[in-house]
Amino acid sequence: VTGVQTCALPIYFGVIAGLVRDQNSARHGFLRFPDGKIITFDDPVAGTDGSSGQGTRIAGLNAVGAVIGSVRDSTNFDIPFVRDPDGNYHNVSFPNFGGGNAGGINLWGAMVGNYIRSDDEQSGLAIAGGFFHYHAFIRNPSGSLTFFDPPGSQSTDIPNYSINDFGTITGDYWVCNADYSSCLVHGF
Repeated sequence: VTGVQTCALPIYFGVIAGLVRDQNSARHGFLRFPDGKIITFDDPVAGTDGSSGQGTRIAGLNAVGAVIGSVRDSTNFDIPFVRDPDGNYHNVSFPNFGGGNAGGINLWGAMVGNYIRSDDEQSGLAIAGGFFHYHAFIRNPSGSLTFFDPPGSQSTDIPNYSINDFGTITGDYWVCNADYSSCLVHGF
């Protein structure tokens, strides 16, 4: 893949997913197939200002060819998405959605990630070094969403490759004191 910077992520049956930056540093997704064929793609709402990190960012691929990632639009808003094997995009959106990221997808098409609620209080966490109050979500193959946080969580993190084909999800969550000067991180 020709570009200023290329990053390959997962490989399934010889198919490689990744991202490439163009001459303006805007991000674009790509798939490289075992026969050498390469396709590049962009979520339809992707911004083109690379200096702001805009574009299509890839976070994962499953064995049937669904790609997940996050798109940063022209207003610098981050939106998790699934690109199905046919090239259709399914962006995550719901009331009070304040942005988010995809973390993993399993064989069946269940995607996990984290998000910010626009109605959450963020000031205390921002004071504590720029952390935000993230929550976790599961996007089922049907498109329905399930939201969750472990008890006591003040920020829930869902890292890449964090769901397996049985639907087991891993991550971590933060529990902090009142002024966020001290936090403990727990895994799940």
